[in-house]
Amino acid sequence: MIKRKRYGKKLMSIILAASMTISLAACGGKNNTDTQPAEQETVHTEANTEISADTSAGTGTDTQQTASKYTITGENDNKELTMTRQPEASYWFPAQLLEWNANEDEDLIFNVSTVPLAERADLALLEPVNATQNKDTKVMAISIMNGSTSGNAPHGLNKAEANTFTYWQYVDTLVYWGGSSGEGLIVAPSPDVVDAGHKNGVKVIGTVFMPQAAHGGKIEWLDDLLQKREDGSYPVVDKLIEVAEIYGFDGWFINQETEDALTKDHADRMQEFLAYFKQQAPDLELIYYDSMTAGGEMDWQNALTEKNAPYLKDAEGNSVADSMFLNFWWTTDTLAPEELLKSSAELAGEKQIDPYDLYAGVDVQSNGYDTPIKWNLFEKPDGGTYTSLGLYCPSWTYFSTDMIQEFWKRENKLWVNAKGDPSADVAAEGDTDWRGVSTYVVERTALTTLPFVTNFSTGNGYGFYKKGELISMLDWNNRSISDMLPTYRYIIEDGEGNKLAADLDVGDAYYGGTSLILRGSVKQGVPSSIKLYSADLTVPENVTFTTTARAKGAEVALDAVLTLDDGSELVLEGDKKVQDAWTTVTYQTADLAGKTIRNISYRLTSDTDTDTLQFRFGNVTMIEADAEETAVVSGVEVLDTEFDEDGLYAGVRLSWESDAATDYYEIYRINEDNTKSLLGVSNTNSFYINTLPRVGEARQTTFEVIPVNALLAEGTGATASIEWPDNSIPKAAFTADITLAAPGETITFQSLCSQNTEKVTWTLTGADKETAEGDSISVTYAEAGVYPVTVKAENASGSSESSKEGYIVITEKAADGLVLLSQGAGTEADAYVNESEAPQFAVDGDVTKKWCATGSAPHEITIDLGSVRAVSAVDVYHAEAGGESADMNTKSYAIYTSEDGTAFEEMRSVTRNTAGTTHDAFAPINAQFVKLVINKPTQGSDSAARIYEVEVYGLEDTLE
Repeated sequence: MIKRKRYGKKLMSIILAASMTISLAACGGKNNTDTQPAEQETVHTEANTEISADTSAGTGTDTQQTASKYTITGENDNKELTMTRQPEASYWFPAQLLEWNANEDEDLIFNVSTVPLAERADLALLEPVNATQNKDTKVMAISIMNGSTSGNAPHGLNKAEANTFTYWQYVDTLVYWGGSSGEGLIVAPSPDVVDAGHKNGVKVIGTVFMPQAAHGGKIEWLDDLLQKREDGSYPVVDKLIEVAEIYGFDGWFINQETEDALTKDHADRMQEFLAYFKQQAPDLELIYYDSMTAGGEMDWQNALTEKNAPYLKDAEGNSVADSMFLNFWWTTDTLAPEELLKSSAELAGEKQIDPYDLYAGVDVQSNGYDTPIKWNLFEKPDGGTYTSLGLYCPSWTYFSTDMIQEFWKRENKLWVNAKGDPSADVAAEGDTDWRGVSTYVVERTALTTLPFVTNFSTGNGYGFYKKGELISMLDWNNRSISDMLPTYRYIIEDGEGNKLAADLDVGDAYYGGTSLILRGSVKQGVPSSIKLYSADLTVPENVTFTTTARAKGAEVALDAVLTLDDGSELVLEGDKKVQDAWTTVTYQTADLAGKTIRNISYRLTSDTDTDTLQFRFGNVTMIEADAEETAVVSGVEVLDTEFDEDGLYAGVRLSWESDAATDYYEIYRINEDNTKSLLGVSNTNSFYINTLPRVGEARQTTFEVIPVNALLAEGTGATASIEWPDNSIPKAAFTADITLAAPGETITFQSLCSQNTEKVTWTLTGADKETAEGDSISVTYAEAGVYPVTVKAENASGSSESSKEGYIVITEKAADGLVLLSQGAGTEADAYVNESEAPQFAVDGDVTKKWCATGSAPHEITIDLGSVRAVSAVDVYHAEAGGESADMNTKSYAIYTSEDGTAFEEMRSVTRNTAGTTHDAFAPINAQFVKLVINKPTQGSDSAARIYEVEVYGLEDTLE
C-alpha cells in the first residue's frame, strides 16, 4: 500500500522544535516543545524585604534581610542548552590523544583539578559500627558520573540535575566511566568529580575503553593503543601519564573488550603496556578489567585464574597492574558451585597478590539494590570477605529517578542498608537480598586536618544561599564546591518519647544549595543524639569551633559530643539555643587542645514538646584562630565570547588571578542599579557562563569576581566586561508545513523571525490572503501554479525580508496527498557500525531500528528513489524517536537532492535542531536521489550519527 501523508497545524510543533532552539531555551520550563518564550523574572530585594518560601518557589529562608545588594535571578533565566564553545571535559580516540598538546588546549584551564588528594585516617584506628564490617575490604565504584562521554561541562552548568554522589566514605577508588565508539575511547574524569573525590580522600581515575565489535569496536583502535616504539616504550602510555599528571587525577582503568581479529600478540603487548605504565608512573593507579586473557582470547574469567593473572604478576613475579576488576558472573547459578571468589583468594595467595586488590564485580546498572547477589560466595565463613567489592554503575541511584529526594533515598539504601543505619545488623537477612555496602566496609574519613568546614553542600541546588540568604533562584551544579558530608548516614539515638529521622534537604541552606535536616517528634528536656563524623583529628590550641543551625517548631539546645582517642567523651555545651533563624552556636575548646577527636556527634534538647520539629544543620566550622585570610582578585579576563544568532544570549569564558588561595570565587553580573546577580561559584581561577541572557537592549555587561574564604568573608574583587552585538534590526525567516499541495488545500506558514521582531507581514501571491500579519498564517491556493512567498520582519529599528521563489507548487497531482517515496528504497552510506545498524534500516519503516555511523563527522546517507520523482519534504527520526537520549539527537544536518546522483543541490540546512523528529519542507524539485548529511550528529561532541528513519515525501510523477 502506498503511504500518503497530509500535513496540518499539529506538525508546526515539530518544525518549530527543529528551527527555534535558542528561542526555546528562553522558555520558563524545560520542555523543548514549548514554542512561546516565557517572560523573564527579575526579583529585586528591597530594604526590610523578607525572602520567604512563598516568594522563592519553596527554596527560601525566612531570615530577615535588609538592604540586599543582590538581585535574585529568577528561575526563568535557566538555560538547558549550551553554546557551541562551552569548555568540555576531555576524551579522545588513541590517535587523537597522541596529537594532544596541553599548550594548545583552550579548555585546559577548565579541566585541571585543583584539590589535592586528602589524607585519610589509618583504617587501623577506625572502629567498625557493626559486627560484619571488615577493615581489609575495599570498594571500587565504576560510575557514570555524567550521562555521556561528550558534552560535559568541567564544573557543571545552570541546572540542578547532576549525579552529585554523596557516599564517598565507602569508596576507595572511583572509576569515571565513559567511552563510546561514536565519541571517544579514552576518557579523563571531569575535574568537578576529581575535586569532590579528593576532598574525601578518594582516588578518581579515567577510563580506557576498547568496545566489542557489536558496539562499534575496531581492532585498529586497539592497535593504535598498543603501538610500540623501537626502544620498547609505548607512546599512548606516555600520553596517559601526561594527561593524569597535568589534569590532577589518579590513574586509569583499562577495559579491553575488542574481540574481532584479536591475537596473542595483542595480549602480550597489553601486558608490556601495563608494565611500562607502572615503571614510568608508579604512583598512579592502574586497574585491569577481567576480559582479554593472556592467551589473546576474549574470555571473562569472573575470577583470578592462570589465564588472567599475568596482568597482575608476570612470570618472574614482577607486578604489572595494581589491581583487577573481576567480571560479574561469579554470583550466577551456573558458576556459583565453583566458588570463584574463594579460589581467587587462594590463587592470589600463591602468587603473592593481595586478594583485596581483586574486586568482585557486582552489576547494579539495571536493577540497583534489587539485584540478587549470593553474598555467601563473597563472605568468608569465619568473617571478612574473600576479596574487595567492585560496583558497576552504582550511578543507577541517580539515573533511575527524576527526583533528587528519591535519588538520596536510593543512595542511602544501596550504600548503607535498607534500614538507613550503618550500625544495624542486616547480615542475617535473605541470602541474596541487598545488604548495603556498610555491611562489609568500614566508613573511611578524610577528617584528619584543620581547617574543617562543611556547609553540607552536595554541589547542586535549586537556588543558591549565602549566610542563609537566598541570593539566586538559578538551578545550578558544581561538584567542585561540594562538602564533606556526614560519615554516618544515619546513626541516631533517641531519648524516651523522641523520634527523629535525618536526611539531606534542598529546601534551605547556609551556603550553597543543601543542608542536613532532622525531622520528627521530641519531648521537652529529652535529648536525642546524632553521630555525624568519624575523624582522626588532633586539635591544636586556639581553635574556634562553631555550628550554624536553625530549628522550626521549638528552641533547641545543641551540644557537641566528641569521642576522643582514649574512648572518653567530651561534651561541649553550646553558648545559645538554636532558634527559627540561622543561629551560630559557639563551643569552648580550651579542654580540646592536644587531644585527638575520633567522632563528632551532637545532642539536641528541645524546650517544648513538638511533633513537627525541623532542625537543620547549615555549617560546622573547626578552624585555628586567624587562620583564614581574604584574597585579592586581579586581571579578570574575558578569554572568549560567543553570541547566539539573535544576539540575545552569550557564552563567556572568564579567567583571573588571585594573590592567595581561597575557597570560593563568586561570579556576578553587575546590574544597572548596582545590585549584583549571581552567575555561579568556582573553586578555581576560571569560569564559564553558559547562555547568559541579555538584559533588555544593554550593549555592555560587566562581571565581577569576588574571592570568598571558608568563613564566607569576602576579599577584594575585580571586574571585566563584554560588548553585545547590535541586534536592533530583526532577521526574517519562515517555514511551511507543506509546499506541494492540491488546489484548495490548507497550507500553514510559520514565522521564524528573530525574537526582537515586533511585526510580521506576509506577501503570499496567489493565495486567498495575499497579504497578512502575524506569526502564523493559514491560506489556500485556488489555482494550480508555482508561487513565491515573502515574509517581512519589522521593529522600531528597521526591517528585513526573506523571499523564496517557486516555494509553493499547487497541482491536481497532489489531490490524494503526498506519497512516501523512500520506504524500501536503495541506500548507501559513508559508514555504519555493523550489519544490524546498516543504512537500509533508515528506510525500513521500523522506528525501532537505526542506521548508525561512527567516526568523525560529517556522515551521509543517500537514498535512491528508483526514478525521478517530485520531492518536497523529508521527515527524519533522530535518536530520541528511537528511545535514546535527547542529547543524542542530530544538531546540524542538511538535505540535498539530485537527478543523476552526481550533482547535488542543497534544499534545506538546519544548524540548531534539538528535536527527536523533524519535518523539513522545501521548494518542490524533481529528483531521484536524496542525501541526508549529518554535520553535527549530537547535541554534544559524540560524532556518531543515529538515524532511525528517513521519510521522503512527494509525488510518484515529476513536476511539469
